[in-house]
Amino acid sequence: MVRSKLPQEVMLQLEIQKGTTEKWCVKSLCARLMDYVVAKERSDKSDVQKDRQNSQNNNGANSLSKRNQFQGKFSKFQNGSRQFPNRSTAEALVVNGNDTSQSSSYFDKCRFCQGKHWSDQCPKYKTIDERKAQLKGSCYKCFRNTHKSAECKKGKLCVHCGVLNSHHRSLCPKKFGPGLTSVHLSEEYDHSSSGLSSGVEQSLTSLSEQRETASENVLISSSEIVLMQTAKVEVSNPNDSLKQTTRLLFDSGSQRTYISQKLASKLKLKSEGDEEITIVTFGSEKARTVKTASTSLCIRLNNGKVLKISANIVPVISGTVQRRRLDTSSIENVRHFVKDVELADVIPTQYETSTVDLLIGNDHYFDFILGQRIEIQPGLYILASKLGWIITGRTKENDYSREDIESSFLIMSYTGSNVPKTDTCITSVPNVTDLWNLESIGISDDDNSTEDSRVLEMFKETLEYSNGRYYVTWPRKNDNVDLPVNRDLALSRLKSCIARMRKKPELLEKYNSVIQDQLDKGIVEKVEEHSTEGLKHYIPQHAVLTPNKTTTKLRIVYDASAKPNNEVNSLNECLYRGPVLLRNLCGIFMRFRLNQVAIVADIEKAFLQVGLQKGDRDVTRFLWLKNYKDGYAFDTNLQEYRFCRVPFGIISSPFLLAATVESHLDKYQSPIARKIKDKIYVDNLISGCTSVAESLEFYSEAKHIFQNASMNLREWVSSSKMFNELLPTKDRTDVFETCVLGHLWNTDIDVIYVKSAKNTMCSGISTKRKTLSELAEVFDPMGFFSPVIVSGKIFLQDLWKRNLKWDDEICGDDKLKWISISSELKKISDVSIPRFIGLEANQNNVKYKLLCFCDASKRAYSTAIYLHQSSGDATKCDLIFSKSRLAPIQGMTIPKLELMAVLIGVRSLKFVKTELKLVIDKTFLWTDSQCVLKWLSTKKSLRVFVENRVQEIKSHKDISFMYVSTKENPADVATRGTLVQKLRSDHLWWHGPSWLKQDENTWEKIYDDDDANQKVNDQFKNELKTSENQKESAFVSENGQEITSNKMPYNIDIKRFSSYHNLIRVTAWIEKFISKIRRIPSNNEKYLSVKEIKKAEEMWIQSVQRKSFADVFNSIHTGQKNNVKVQLGVYFDNENLLRCRGRFENADISECAKFPILLPRGETFT
Repeated sequence: MVRSKLPQEVMLQLEIQKGTTEKWCVKSLCARLMDYVVAKERSDKSDVQKDRQNSQNNNGANSLSKRNQFQGKFSKFQNGSRQFPNRSTAEALVVNGNDTSQSSSYFDKCRFCQGKHWSDQCPKYKTIDERKAQLKGSCYKCFRNTHKSAECKKGKLCVHCGVLNSHHRSLCPKKFGPGLTSVHLSEEYDHSSSGLSSGVEQSLTSLSEQRETASENVLISSSEIVLMQTAKVEVSNPNDSLKQTTRLLFDSGSQRTYISQKLASKLKLKSEGDEEITIVTFGSEKARTVKTASTSLCIRLNNGKVLKISANIVPVISGTVQRRRLDTSSIENVRHFVKDVELADVIPTQYETSTVDLLIGNDHYFDFILGQRIEIQPGLYILASKLGWIITGRTKENDYSREDIESSFLIMSYTGSNVPKTDTCITSVPNVTDLWNLESIGISDDDNSTEDSRVLEMFKETLEYSNGRYYVTWPRKNDNVDLPVNRDLALSRLKSCIARMRKKPELLEKYNSVIQDQLDKGIVEKVEEHSTEGLKHYIPQHAVLTPNKTTTKLRIVYDASAKPNNEVNSLNECLYRGPVLLRNLCGIFMRFRLNQVAIVADIEKAFLQVGLQKGDRDVTRFLWLKNYKDGYAFDTNLQEYRFCRVPFGIISSPFLLAATVESHLDKYQSPIARKIKDKIYVDNLISGCTSVAESLEFYSEAKHIFQNASMNLREWVSSSKMFNELLPTKDRTDVFETCVLGHLWNTDIDVIYVKSAKNTMCSGISTKRKTLSELAEVFDPMGFFSPVIVSGKIFLQDLWKRNLKWDDEICGDDKLKWISISSELKKISDVSIPRFIGLEANQNNVKYKLLCFCDASKRAYSTAIYLHQSSGDATKCDLIFSKSRLAPIQGMTIPKLELMAVLIGVRSLKFVKTELKLVIDKTFLWTDSQCVLKWLSTKKSLRVFVENRVQEIKSHKDISFMYVSTKENPADVATRGTLVQKLRSDHLWWHGPSWLKQDENTWEKIYDDDDANQKVNDQFKNELKTSENQKESAFVSENGQEITSNKMPYNIDIKRFSSYHNLIRVTAWIEKFISKIRRIPSNNEKYLSVKEIKKAEEMWIQSVQRKSFADVFNSIHTGQKNNVKVQLGVYFDNENLLRCRGRFENADISECAKFPILLPRGETFT
């Protein structure tokens, strides 16, 4: 069949070469044909050169340019007829195929404009959209109007991209769609910008002279090699020195970049959060949603710089990828080119298999690909990239014995609804499980890292005070900062900003007046572009309108995170954030409610009052206009400024302000200075006094203290009308409603309101995402409305249990239920809460008590804390703090949930007691669970879960635990939910049981131990019986033999050892001594062997495990169900140690890392 397609004269020559003895096969036919082609081309070469010269001379001005020759545009049109230059026999075979069919198809009219030219060369309709519009419903593959594209069976091959049965050649997205710019060999461009040396230019020139004409029609055969876009690169951990060399694959068909788990583990990359992505694999009709971790890594470019990218971690990207041998010696154009350029990947010289551990998707594709594309032979290209030149495309292979193997990579992914409304780097899947995770409850300690300590020390060493103002330096991560100038980006942003404001001239005028005001006050200063030496950096800017504010309605915001590309760092990336020095918001708010006269003020333009030392000012340059009315003359109307103060918008600014204010207040030893330090939040002062006279004294000294730091306390407002009237007009505000720590405060009637959701979900589509969004809009850190909000939390957990996707619509009864909950959330802002909860000012010797109530239901558990104040006959009790959490999805018994409620109760009590800064006389905690109270009072051992929490609760020696009936327990309503209207008038919730106002001696004491209450006793024993048996007996194996006891090895007191190393060695020496006196064969050396040390270590691990995980041991031996065993996949190894199975089971790591030893948290040995 193949021979019948060849011209007769060609077959005659091939038969002569073959002879009479050899039989034809595809391989021998191709070999003979190649020999014939080479011989024929050599003999016809001189004639071809002559024909080309004659053709160019005859065409004159209409001849093709050099650029069009190398683009493959060898056809020319003169007077409506197509002209073909002379070709060699080889070209005729590849280009023309059957000459008759070529000539007949040439006379067809253009399908789009009916002109006498090929459809894919239509000059009138050039884009794919324009051409499709002319087809009027015809098939896009064959142009017939009898069927649709999906039904087309023509199976034509596109000669531009080589794709079969996908589209007509005139609709090729590769040729006519928006894509890479094709840069051809004869096209003039800046070689230096592409990294081409002079040697490369000579190679390109030589290549362009040797290049023969070719058509866009190419025969695709089984003997072709397809080279994918790969590169060998050095990848590294951004936060570590770990590096690996790997092969990456560029895949523009993938929306995301992926890294294999194997490579991520080698680099020890940290997870930056989980994301839900949807994957559509090749040949699959359905999408698959998976949860992957995102991370960041660095890739070294061929210019030595490092590019930081983000990627999703997946177990495996692909199987092995076959790389077929490419013989560059037989492809002359490739041989000449590759010897003078730096390739991104080595050319395979033999058949090899490789793995791809990094796939660069379309999110980072053009961060690497520069856009230059050079065709070195039909179908074979080189692409310029920041990793070197990439050889890609198709070419013929000489070795046909290798079986054809195809590798396809297609990963379509999206987050959420596939229409990104936020930055894709931010996970769109909220961590809703924090609402019920046991590990996230309670008050956690501040994280004082080493880095924060170093930054704080750096600040103290560089802080300067001159002429009544503090001057600071930027906390740089490195003295040799690689910071871009950024001037072009700043200018571009300025042009956009001015273009928007020109529609509102008054806005442009206000913007200009802000800068002029800052110039007059010395906040900024004028500079020339080349006025100083050293590091310079320009910050883009834009305007933010805040019409609701009483003072600054237009604020200029500076974007210190802006950078021209991902290869360089922004200013924010070069600086430390610094430690968080803010006081706890809840603590300040609780103290705010204790003073009869409440006072609020703020520091005027606080950030701009902290000076910048001169050496740090040039990195804060920005651009503005000399004359804002002549905004478009940027060449002559541009003025450069730089900040003399700390601007808002830089990552270190909040720390520098807080550290400066704290350092300044530390200079003063007065009670008022200490009071200010304890009650300032960013630039807001939230304080109070007992009388107007004391308030005026506070005002006077506070003003003086801040004036010494060139800061102005302004907008003073108080709950006392007398105090407000006595203030100077310039310092006070006449607004009676102000925002205090996220709450609305009405100073006229001295009440506060909790901000709630602005819009309800009564109209439009309700989804799980919108549900969480509206629930999160309610800002209630004090927990005043926990009984209302808990209904929304429970509803959200129910949606989570049904595995609804984030953007699935909520319908039916669920929607009606959410509409009801949503309307209640909106009503929260209508309820007023008294701001002042203290006793009258004339009361002396006030005694303070903290009272905590805890409760749990099968859906939630909660705690409510009250401040009890008494002085003589005056008694007051008010809710000051509350917390509620949902029960875990896996389920938990009511007694255990009651125990969890008591646990968050004692943690909350500790937090409130610390933040109130009052002398607390007594602390009480009530629960309606008699079982929990029995657990707290027993001296018997309990199961691990209960035991650990009981021990933490009992560690608070100052708390008295008491019983309260469910009916009188105010925390009960926060576990079931209620309506706003009911909560508004619920005296039990806002003030606790009525008997709290009676004498303390009449308060209900701890329950009577009633043995008749069989249910309570059973609940108590459920957590007691098994553990008692475990504690008092030895562990027995399946064959009935004793394994070991849970005592420490040789009764060694572990607390007497200062290091793990010493403990193990002492144990090993004791074991060695005992073995010797028992005449047990052992190592007689004077030194401990590795085996002896290992045995001592195993003894300790076994002992600690049997002490802390007795229930797990019994569960494994008896086959009973145990949560720890199931969740962690616990099993016995060969040394009878408990190990865990997990996700690392198939990882390429050591066995010890795959199956870690189970150890108890908090144990001294651990």
